[in-house]
Amino acid sequence: MFSRNRNIKALSDETVFSQPPGKIFRWTKGTKITAIDMVIIAVPKALLSSGGETISSVIEADDEMNVAIPPDSDKIFLYVQPGMSVTLKKSSESYIVANDDTPRRIRMTKPKA
Repeated sequence: MFSRNRNIKALSDETVFSQPPGKIFRWTKGTKITAIDMVIIAVPKALLSSGGETISSVIEADDEMNVAIPPDSDKIFLYVQPGMSVTLKKSSESYIVANDDTPRRIRMTKPKA
């Protein structure tokens, strides 16, 4: 009855999951994270260390996203509201920051090859 459209790419490049706070996950270069729940994501400040890079040369995000770089910390904190997306231009290890143990839902979309 319905013919299958062979031009539609499978959604296997997109994964929705619940990430527990404090548990480190690998964020590969070009992968986009979209918040389903409000999340604070910690990434290493070392992402900016080579050659005086700016935030925008390493992090691509919605204009409304807040970023905090505490001077006494080795982390950058990304405040991502539901529906907002952020992409790293370098691979990194990251984790969700929260005051409780409730997992936060995020969608990860791998870059197109």
